[in-house]
Amino acid sequence: MSAVPPLRAGDHRLHRLRGAAEARTRGVSDRDSAGRNRGLETARRTRARADPARRNGHARRAARAGTRSEGRLHRARTRPRRQAAARILLQAAGTGGALARRAHRPDAGDRQLAGRSDRTPEKQRIPAHPRHHDPQRAGGQGGHRIALPGDRSLHRQPRRTARRKQIYRSGARRRRRPDFRDHRTVKSLLAALAALLLLPCPGGEVEILCTTDLHGRAEEFAALAPLLRKNPAAIRIDCGDTLQGTLLSRLSSGRIMISLLNELEYDVWVPGNHDFEFGPEPLVSAAREFRGATLGAEFARDGFRPGAWTLLARNGYRIAVTGMTDPKMPSRLLPGSGWSFESNRDALRRIMPEILAVEPDLIVLAWHSGLYTPPGTMFRFLAEFPEIDLVLAGHSHEEEPGRGISGAWFVQAGRYAGCFARITAEFDDRNGRLLRIRSELVRPDPSQPPDAGTTRVLEPFLRAYRPVAEKVLAVTEQPLRLPEKGDNTAPICRLGAEAMRDATGADAALFSVSALPEIGIPAEVTNAELFRLLPYENELCTVKLTGEEFARLVKEIGAASRRGRSVFRFSGVDAECRAEGGRHVPAPPEKLTLAVTAYTLTVTPVLKQKLETGAFRRTGLFERDAVAGYLKRLPKRGRP
Repeated sequence: MSAVPPLRAGDHRLHRLRGAAEARTRGVSDRDSAGRNRGLETARRTRARADPARRNGHARRAARAGTRSEGRLHRARTRPRRQAAARILLQAAGTGGALARRAHRPDAGDRQLAGRSDRTPEKQRIPAHPRHHDPQRAGGQGGHRIALPGDRSLHRQPRRTARRKQIYRSGARRRRRPDFRDHRTVKSLLAALAALLLLPCPGGEVEILCTTDLHGRAEEFAALAPLLRKNPAAIRIDCGDTLQGTLLSRLSSGRIMISLLNELEYDVWVPGNHDFEFGPEPLVSAAREFRGATLGAEFARDGFRPGAWTLLARNGYRIAVTGMTDPKMPSRLLPGSGWSFESNRDALRRIMPEILAVEPDLIVLAWHSGLYTPPGTMFRFLAEFPEIDLVLAGHSHEEEPGRGISGAWFVQAGRYAGCFARITAEFDDRNGRLLRIRSELVRPDPSQPPDAGTTRVLEPFLRAYRPVAEKVLAVTEQPLRLPEKGDNTAPICRLGAEAMRDATGADAALFSVSALPEIGIPAEVTNAELFRLLPYENELCTVKLTGEEFARLVKEIGAASRRGRSVFRFSGVDAECRAEGGRHVPAPPEKLTLAVTAYTLTVTPVLKQKLETGAFRRTGLFERDAVAGYLKRLPKRGRP
């Protein structure tokens, strides 16, 4: 292509461009110029039909280059012409170099490309390329026809030929190949590459296996062993209430459960509220026997303080785990137990700077607390600690395969070894950032053969357990069963209240049991069957009450019967408590000594005042032992 001649003084192109630009500056459309342009365009098309070689500039340049062109399909080939025309226009309008660079965009095609100049009025648009080739308008010298924004022909598409119509209708229109010399194409490719680089790159994974509320179910726990062993690199955590719940675990003071945790290579154990029931010494002994980390950030005892948190490494990632027990634990224990407690919030505020200082890739809170366990819900608590990524919960015996709570992922396995939670944390392989957390609850597979390791651990305990479990304590006239809600006339209620008064020598006794009528035992009562009815380690205590205090106590337990599932039964005093709300105290005694369990003593408002003043006595006897001794003294076929 021949070079475009520069503009000179007196050049008709310069006068025409300046006149049109001034008209646009004044806001007047150049209608006369538009009319002349349309007439010249018609003449040009007539000549083009007569001379195919001059059909359009695209075809001429394509013929010179030896490449077939279809109208505007190869717009990139018009770049030299557009650049030359843009230089003419910019020289005429007096614009700067910034506009010249914008005018040289090669892929603008036949669209209007305009820029804003500091030398032009606000909102003035100056075209940056021509639309047609018009030799006559350029003095017959093969110049360039310049169309300004006021020219209506700028927005009019040229008439398509029959061939182009056929191409458009058939959908066979060829796509323009990217021109890698085009800086915008290069920019697009670089942007796409940057986006790909910024996308997360899934790489390493860390698997966490969690159990909770096993409650001494050693044999059921052993059934999970093949699945728990599947991934040797997994982190294994138990969230408490592990030791208490079965006669086998009671006879071994929880050692059977700790042995199974060690056999399955658990990394973390967090004691729950029922793990304190065996007393301080068995719990401390179990914590020291456990080979992993026993965590309890908020409790301690003279000479023993569990770890507040631990750091575990898996697959090159650092996992920080902190553990806490039941938030209501301070109010569940009797005074003089030797345990000291810190609030959960204060404990986490104290240790969180230590955890963040090691820059872990994942922060896990293993907490023996349910989703709605008071005081306060898990939602409000976790909102105060956004650093926590994963919460492993327990205590409430609920199942939660996984949900988001206050920015953390919340998971809770079921009870009694019915399932365990499997959590997978996925990290970005480049920077170690946490990408996502997946979780599910896994049930035992009955088709799996027994695990050899856990079977070996269980055998010595089972040999010692069977003779004691099968020992017959008494034969009652009818089977014993836990009562219906509000039914305190059930045989087990009368039996329990009489046994407590007989064992303590108190004037009266208050027995309470859960309304679970589906749990029953045969008339031939063995140690194992009795344990099913009374699985908790409730110590017996005695308190002295006035008549007024006793009347308030009857009122309070009547309200508790209506709200919850507990059933209460008195022995040695004429008082009745019904779930319907009725209560009967015909003649409250002036003073009496009442036998109650430690649990009742810590949850009943009237009796809790005795804890604060120290007006109570611990007997060292346990509720189940008192009932077993009472059964042994009954005649073989006697009614309780």
